[in-house]
Amino acid sequence: MELHLGKLCLGCFYFVCLFHLITYVLNKSYGHVLNQHQIYTIAIRAVSTIQAVAAVISGYIIVSSINKDIITETHWLTNPYTWFNGLYFYYDTWAMYKAFRLSKNGLQCKSTYHTILSFIRNDIAMMLHHILFPPIFFPLIVHYRNNKGDFFVGCFYMIEVCIPFLSLRGLLTQLNMKNSRLYLINGLTLIPVFFISRILVFPFLYWRYGLQRNVNLWQVPHLIPIKCNIGCLLILSLQVYWLFKIILKAHGYFSQLLKGDSSLQYNSIEPNGFVCKMAFSRDDTNKLA
Repeated sequence: MELHLGKLCLGCFYFVCLFHLITYVLNKSYGHVLNQHQIYTIAIRAVSTIQAVAAVISGYIIVSSINKDIITETHWLTNPYTWFNGLYFYYDTWAMYKAFRLSKNGLQCKSTYHTILSFIRNDIAMMLHHILFPPIFFPLIVHYRNNKGDFFVGCFYMIEVCIPFLSLRGLLTQLNMKNSRLYLINGLTLIPVFFISRILVFPFLYWRYGLQRNVNLWQVPHLIPIKCNIGCLLILSLQVYWLFKIILKAHGYFSQLLKGDSSLQYNSIEPNGFVCKMAFSRDDTNKLA
């Protein structure tokens, strides 16, 4: 038990230190170009991407090593990675809170309670995901499943494949490059990647289980525990909600692009070679004032 707690603490320490390291490098290198909120946001996106890449690689290793029985076969990496990553969502909540405080003018003068309440209200779905996901699914993975279903856990690790695209979108937004070709390509790629990795993964898992048990897809929900169906439904509902938000944001972006919205325009690269386009829209300039 002490070893597992050590992995949990090590993971939290790793993510916090990585965030501070990236923030320090950005402040030293581009502190004269970026404000503190932009630096925090870029650091958050960078840590998220690193975590996602590690999760996808871990998931691939687990899934590719299980060939015969997807129910009973195990892999040594499944539980240790879960322990190491167990506090990631709480680190991410803390980091997003730090960035949120800097993004809203006047919040620095408000009480901590008022600031936290505003932070939660800013994205309730994200807060529910980050706060409730670990205490519900962490014990399910490391304890209550009795070391069965490593294949499915590995598949869930790999749904993080869409995170680098989400992070790049946020990064390009912070760098005022929403009119760049990279932003356009990333946005067009994000939607199908998110749909495949976060939505289609559920019927795939049910189909794969049916294949193992020699039954069709429609019989699977009646063969697995009700708690598995409820858990998948809860996770899927959040993914559908976020996909809807992504599509709405993409629709709004393309509508502005077709109308020639001036807020999507940018100027040349800064003389220092930094890729940030510093031609902010009027609203962005007011925020930085």
